Amino acid sequence: MIRGLIFEFAACVQTRTEKETTLALNTSILILLLVLSVLVLALLNRHCREAQRADWGASWLNWLDGFNRLYCRIYHRLPQVDIPLPETGGAIVVANHISGLDPLLMLASSSRPLRFIIAREQFERFGLQWLFRAVGCIPVDRENSPEKAMRQAIKALRDGEIIALFPHGKIHLDSDPPRKIKAGASRLASLTGSPLIPLRISGVSGQGGVMLPVFLRGHARIKLLPVIEAGDRSPDRLNQLIQQTLDRIPGNEDLATCIRSKYDCALLLSRVSKGLTMKVTVFGSGYVGLVTGACLAEVGNDVICMDVDEQKIAMLKQGGIPIYEPGLEAMVERNAKAGRLNFTTDAAEAVAHGLFQFIAVGTPPDEDGSADLQYVLAVAGSIAEHMDDYRIIVDKSTVPVGTADKVKAR
Repeated sequence: MIRGLIFEFAACVQTRTEKETTLALNTSILILLLVLSVLVLALLNRHCREAQRADWGASWLNWLDGFNRLYCRIYHRLPQVDIPLPETGGAIVVANHISGLDPLLMLASSSRPLRFIIAREQFERFGLQWLFRAVGCIPVDRENSPEKAMRQAIKALRDGEIIALFPHGKIHLDSDPPRKIKAGASRLASLTGSPLIPLRISGVSGQGGVMLPVFLRGHARIKLLPVIEAGDRSPDRLNQLIQQTLDRIPGNEDLATCIRSKYDCALLLSRVSKGLTMKVTVFGSGYVGLVTGACLAEVGNDVICMDVDEQKIAMLKQGGIPIYEPGLEAMVERNAKAGRLNFTTDAAEAVAHGLFQFIAVGTPPDEDGSADLQYVLAVAGSIAEHMDDYRIIVDKSTVPVGTADKVKAR
């Protein structure tokens, strides 16, 4: 009996010892996790303070400024870009609008606080109104009193603040049909004389969404576009310039992204009729090439006509034309003086110029009556030799079925 009591006592002591050991181990782990959490928060706090650039007038807002910059650069892989804001005085930042991440990307690239003009329904979004109010967002009620937001924005600009807005009004993707932008930005620039600083945002994952793109990792990019000075331009002219800048045809460097996202090339071409500018190269300056180039320049595009005939190009540069078409000479002269139509014999210059490369050279009949494609294929070879980026090639010459495959093979 005594032996049994001894064994029972020993078992109790062992159980208690195991419990105390487990408790001590759990406590140690908890303390370690707490210490690590404090260290991580201290490290994050230090990095956020170091990353912060814009002075928002409050310590916690400055901390958020730094955190947002780190989040956009590390998670969304946004390269370092500095929006060219004036050191003092007001300015208006405008950008295309492809997702709910756009304002964060713009803030991460700005050295000064941005006051966004946003729709009232967005301003009153549950759980975020306090933040929108803290960072100085200006809500606009489009249905009832839009002029109230306009007056607030004018006052802010005259006080030397930076206003930011999306002229499309709501999310508008490159693949969407062209939409006329709203006149708010142009009116503000005209009334205050503030410069318009346009940006182009791309590389965001989940484009078209509001909240999801904030959390989906992408390769975000902000491209700085030429500043638009208000000067003595009318609001309508400023609005046209903003539209042309923000809705521009994606440049050569953006074309790979457009192809990956299945950008509608027919839509690219259709935008010519909307008065939006793109760069075009036309090989050949005869009845097909010169007429094509002159007409594309007439609707506002930047065109270079290339020809190997030096005398023909010299004549065109001096204001003459080597062919006759009713009204063509005046059209060529008008667009050449406007700088929209240029001529060259340099194939490398021509290939580097245009996103769209039109082949409009002669195809004389061969001995058997078929089209002689030697000049078409020679141009295709020249484009292949000099191109260092994506190009869209248009066979404008009179050619038989299957020519596109031969051009592609070059």
